Amino acid sequence: MTAFIDDHRDEYGVEPICRVLPIAPSPALARVGNFAAFLEQPFDDAISYAALRKAETVGRPIGSPEWLDDMEARTGLQLKPRKRGPKPKAV
Repeated sequence: MTAFIDDHRDEYGVEPICRVLPIAPSPALARVGNFAAFLEQPFDDAISYAALRKAETVGRPIGSPEWLDDMEARTGLQLKPRKRGPKPKAV
């Protein structure tokens, strides 16, 4: 199936092939929709670069709060920063 898509992607595009065949497009394609329009959106390199460098030094993933909540639920790991200091004692 993927070979067929690879062979015909230039002629028809991935989205139309996925609409006709009984397969689902990748989650990223479903979320973004039109990648050409997505890639044409303005992108501030300086802000994005600073956010990536900060995340790199802190060692935590970056993303929207909803995405981080979803990743915490899926992995069972604590990804978002929590309040610093000793943990409150259980009563």
